[in-house]
Amino acid sequence: MEKFLGPGYGENVRVLKWILERVEGRGAANETPIGYVPAKNGLTLDEMKISEEAVNELLRVNTEDWETELEDSKQFFRKFGDRLPGKLAKSMKNFRGDSSV
Repeated sequence: MEKFLGPGYGENVRVLKWILERVEGRGAANETPIGYVPAKNGLTLDEMKISEEAVNELLRVNTEDWETELEDSKQFFRKFGDRLPGKLAKSMKNFRGDSSV
């Protein structure tokens, strides 16, 4: 049986709370190559049974993994050719200034 790192779907409201706080200009965040992610002190983790190690891993951005994901996404989107919606193509091209979608 697999063990999941995250606490579970019932705790997603904590991330939604952080997102709303960010919109209001209050949520603590760290800038990463993929955008902003919650800072450790940015999430309300009261009464959660989650280790600091697990929190660190959940908030970690592995650049190599994201590079692989980005390349896989580009290959998938290329299959659509001119049928790919313009906004999606532009978003992919703008990601890290790349122009090879």
